[in-house]
Amino acid sequence: MDKNLNVEFTQISKYEMDIITQLAKNSDGLMPKKWWPEVVIHHTWKPVGRHVDGSLDMKTLYAERINRVHIKVRGFQELGYHFLINVNGIVEFGDRWRMQYDGAHVKYHNNSIGIAFIGNFDVSVPSLYQAESFFELIRTLHHYDFIDDRTKVSYHRDYAHKTCPGARFNELIKYILRNV
Repeated sequence: MDKNLNVEFTQISKYEMDIITQLAKNSDGLMPKKWWPEVVIHHTWKPVGRHVDGSLDMKTLYAERINRVHIKVRGFQELGYHFLINVNGIVEFGDRWRMQYDGAHVKYHNNSIGIAFIGNFDVSVPSLYQAESFFELIRTLHHYDFIDDRTKVSYHRDYAHKTCPGARFNELIKYILRNV
């Protein structure tokens, strides 16, 4: 996989999740269907997805910016995550998902789907929009058998000396469990 600063990212809302199955195709046009044994959850820490006054940044999409950092600073081939969930709930993904490439988001756990939330959840909680999109993303991945009941869900902090996805991320999980 060549380094690609110009990768095309797809943006979808929670109502368009089925698109992730249509766009995951290899160069032959065939679905390189892969079952993933693990999903690892991250927060970006920076950018935080908020304005200086603390209000949510509902317009900015971050995949291209984080892609440049992953290539230029970290030496990755492209964005290390499979999915980014923006503050406004828009989910972005690129070739790492389309081509079903292994992740580059947790050392020694590359055979996992990386989902990153824009924000710093040591100081704030994920937005309701992010919660809804995360739930729909997981539901869709499960519905199309990319993941199943055997798939382990982990946090980045389970594998590194970090708080990622943040000390307050569990408030999102509690919300989802109360509302499922």
